[in-house]
Amino acid sequence: MSKTHGLVSPSGFAAAASLALLAIAPAATAGTNIGWVLADQPNATSPYQANPAYSYDSFGGTVTVTPEGVGSYGVDFGGFPDTRFTNVQITTYDSPNYCLYQFGGPHQIILNCFDWNGNFANTEFALLVQRRFGSRGNAYHAFGFLRAYEPTTPFYKPDYEDQYNSLGGADTVTRNGIGSYTAYFPDLVWPGGTVQVTSEERYFQSAPCAVASWSSNSSGTSVNVNCFDRSGNPFDNEFQVAYSIGYTFGHYGLGARHGVYAWATQPERTKPYYTVSTYNYNGFGTGALIAQKTGHGTYSLTIPGTISYTSSVALVTAVGASSTYCNLAGWTHQTINVACYAQGGTPVDSQFAVTFQTAP
Repeated sequence: MSKTHGLVSPSGFAAAASLALLAIAPAATAGTNIGWVLADQPNATSPYQANPAYSYDSFGGTVTVTPEGVGSYGVDFGGFPDTRFTNVQITTYDSPNYCLYQFGGPHQIILNCFDWNGNFANTEFALLVQRRFGSRGNAYHAFGFLRAYEPTTPFYKPDYEDQYNSLGGADTVTRNGIGSYTAYFPDLVWPGGTVQVTSEERYFQSAPCAVASWSSNSSGTSVNVNCFDRSGNPFDNEFQVAYSIGYTFGHYGLGARHGVYAWATQPERTKPYYTVSTYNYNGFGTGALIAQKTGHGTYSLTIPGTISYTSSVALVTAVGASSTYCNLAGWTHQTINVACYAQGGTPVDSQFAVTFQTAP
């Protein structure tokens, strides 16, 4: 890749349900597919193979990005058997634009990117897909994800293929009000962890959803998500949310095991500070992660010590009750840079949750 990726120069289930599903789902053994990409050629007019330093397919397939028109892209993970049981997380890169998941088919994920006038806009983005089935882990080494696809339904359990809970529980979605939802992961009771959320496209009005908060109790973990339209008003929307504790989202991929996550809780602090330990994970084992405000609405997260890897990807989501959203501003070998905006693209200070995944 010719450009430097930096801030300055970036380019259980209920028993009856389980029995009914066992005949059609490969749940006897745990399984995972992990894939990611940094799509860094926004103006390409023909398909291109992603740079292996910023792409990964746990089955060893080629990762290809295909322009489908202005601001519209397909990402193909050639090694994936299919896209069932998947969760997709997308973060815009080096831009105040935003990208929305549109749909997924065999191997391929389609997304559209927009500016704040609602126009399709060629945009760089980072994307991570995880496909999981089977149970594993325990309450403090756990994963959960779901696709919330019924935006006006008061309460429902997403279809089996649209959710995952590493302890086997049936995840649920509750609508609390217009554009306000709670994704619930039963049995994942250990406090802490990390979250990511990605909006889906709906009536060309969708804007980035944000994580309002998340918490755990003796029954499970709740992730509260707020969605907005382009004017910053609450908006009933589809979204995908992922939760992990004790591991990064790429853990159990075939080789993709090392990474970090953190919640940066001090948006006004210009001096470096250690992120909250309960919401901090360093799979490299080199110490606590360090966050810092670097400018109005811009931040860095630094991994201490010496680390090595061959491929990497970063994701970020805003945390808070407002319509603020956060994008990537680049990353170097051990530093992930973040830029946060008010809806409309104006820089604003914000808390955020960031995850960084690598392959050895």
